[in-house]
Amino acid sequence: MNIKNNKVAYFSLLLATTLFVGCGGSSSSGPSKNSGTGNIDLANYFPNKDMSKTFSTVEGNTTDLNSGSYEENIAVTTENNITTITTIDDGDIEKILISDKNITQISDDINFSTYRHVNLGDTFFKIEKESTQDINKSGFHYAKVTSKVKLECTIEEQLKNFTKGEHKYSGDLLKIKCINNGEVIIDIAPNLIALAPESFKDINGSHTNYDISYAYMKKDIGGIAIIDDDCIVNSTEPKSQDDRKTECIEKHYDYEYYLGN
Repeated sequence: MNIKNNKVAYFSLLLATTLFVGCGGSSSSGPSKNSGTGNIDLANYFPNKDMSKTFSTVEGNTTDLNSGSYEENIAVTTENNITTITTIDDGDIEKILISDKNITQISDDINFSTYRHVNLGDTFFKIEKESTQDINKSGFHYAKVTSKVKLECTIEEQLKNFTKGEHKYSGDLLKIKCINNGEVIIDIAPNLIALAPESFKDINGSHTNYDISYAYMKKDIGGIAIIDDDCIVNSTEPKSQDDRKTECIEKHYDYEYYLGN
């Protein structure tokens, strides 16, 4: 295939692959700023019995919003003072193990353990993950893409009510704030840089994202909502976000709501 005649297609492929970096790499996780002696028992904010939960989803920008739904089937068992909460979502299985002192999550993507007793402001989940993908086609090397995730979640607030749009929740609620201060580094092969169209040259190098999202949990029910408002701060590809900013080129929304009271 003639690279010069197809360079736009190749750089489009390169851009698309930055969204799918994941396998391999190194990672570390664990609690931080958390002594395990807090007055909030996280175990109370997980399902306490078998149940099915239906969620609605909203995703898109100000001009194009897409809605959908999904269902979780949850089983709760207790043996030898260990409570196991098994959630099946479209074939994916996640297990939460609750002991006297710890809560452990086991899934295909992430395994971590944290103290079950926390205070407001405590970090109960923290992960740093780095993965690298080489982009090759037909024996030709196009680029290397390195993805870095730095995710930290803290207990922000205890609430009695939460409302977003038409969705209203009440009871014993927990608000969790998660910050992902991530980075994607794109290293295009030097012999391709000269061939790249001007519109694609800016993708070479480091691109940071600062993503703030919120999760809400209800006593004896578990997760009830995820609110993720993204502020896109540049118009060129690849677009990056900084949710600390108030002036945005574009706004993106990603919401999930439990369809229960």
